[in-house]
Amino acid sequence: MAVASRYVEIALKSHEISSGKPQVNVYHYDSGVAPTDGTTQAQLGAQFNITVTGIIIAATCDDVLYDEITVRNFNDPLDPGEIIPIAVPGAIVTDMLPFFNAVTVQLRTAVRGRSYKGSKHHSGVPEADTTLNRLNAGALARWQPVRDVDKAPLPGVGANVWAAALNSPTAAAKMVPPVALVVTPILSATLNLTIGTMKRRKEKTAT
Repeated sequence: MAVASRYVEIALKSHEISSGKPQVNVYHYDSGVAPTDGTTQAQLGAQFNITVTGIIIAATCDDVLYDEITVRNFNDPLDPGEIIPIAVPGAIVTDMLPFFNAVTVQLRTAVRGRSYKGSKHHSGVPEADTTLNRLNAGALARWQPVRDVDKAPLPGVGANVWAAALNSPTAAAKMVPPVALVVTPILSATLNLTIGTMKRRKEKTAT
């Protein structure tokens, strides 16, 4: 399907092989104007897998399977999107931290306020990448490129430049009058050296 919007959403879906627990990271891109050159969702998805997915796979353990991406026109709620299968495991063959542990990349825009900040959380962290719950020096060679692609534009797709952006639904609702979308270009990304905990992925325990 052709891209009919300046705003595109790409959802990267994966899961922990041993438990089946899912993981989704959602990326937004803004090309400034809607493309008129026939750029397709499949083309954007293929470039995303080269620019982003491959770097993430290279940093994560083989107990994580990267299933697929879904590319859709973000401002069209009726667009089901283009599903592009991946079916590739993480590249690091070693013991993995529990799936609820994740490397966090903090994202910032030029606009102040919590509504204009975001983050990406990447599970599948090798145990050897951490010392006392922090990324060690040896891990940075893999995780700094992940930080960089979390804010990088998608190059080489048609005539438009697809800049990484943050969707701010809270900011949209606060506008007077409310608007459907507030999408702001990402200015910077910071790798959090302390391993985070994703509560939704953590095992529930009986009390």
